[in-house]
Amino acid sequence: MINVNIDSYGDNMKLKVLFEKLVADYTYPKEELEQYRTPPEVALELFNLCAALANRAKVVVDFCSGTGMLLYIFTYLLNRYGVGLELDLDAIKDARRSPLWRSLLIDYVCCDARKPPLRGKEQYMIISNPPFGTKRKGIDKEILKAIISLNPLGIGLIHYASEPLLNIIKRFLSNHGYIIERLQKSCMRIKQVYKHHVKKTHVVPLLLIVAVRE
Repeated sequence: MINVNIDSYGDNMKLKVLFEKLVADYTYPKEELEQYRTPPEVALELFNLCAALANRAKVVVDFCSGTGMLLYIFTYLLNRYGVGLELDLDAIKDARRSPLWRSLLIDYVCCDARKPPLRGKEQYMIISNPPFGTKRKGIDKEILKAIISLNPLGIGLIHYASEPLLNIIKRFLSNHGYIIERLQKSCMRIKQVYKHHVKKTHVVPLLLIVAVRE
């Protein structure tokens, strides 16, 4: 465990460099699954937003965990048991290539996150950088519905920044007994990965959302 003050800009930079090295990128990224590795700086931003809330949880669960960036950062800094739910076995293999896999208490489960093989009886903190629905319309809403089905203590979500979309998420959360406690704008720089990419780097606007039970 690193003894750091994560509110410090300098320490955040150290952690960014650390996790950039320790967490693998996708070896076989799949466009249909909208796979992009979560940048460490974005994962740390989300952690900073919900660290106090997450610290009250017994288990951290990452829906659509990919190569593990979010889950590794949360479990490493909180010293909690973590579970990653990921549909793509190749992504899980990439996640397990990290040296952190052997030093942290984490399990990866190959499954459809829309049907989580968990019971809603634990004090879960659920985090997710889900597909935004550009390839599979409505997949983000289906995943959020599955997250809520576990009745988590709190939810930390990374999503595409759009005012209409934010209103939809607010309504959906409210209808299921959750409210947005914290909200922050960010961005993600995506490298030229897939054939349809025409720019070497594409900047995607993001919303970092922290929701709690009402």
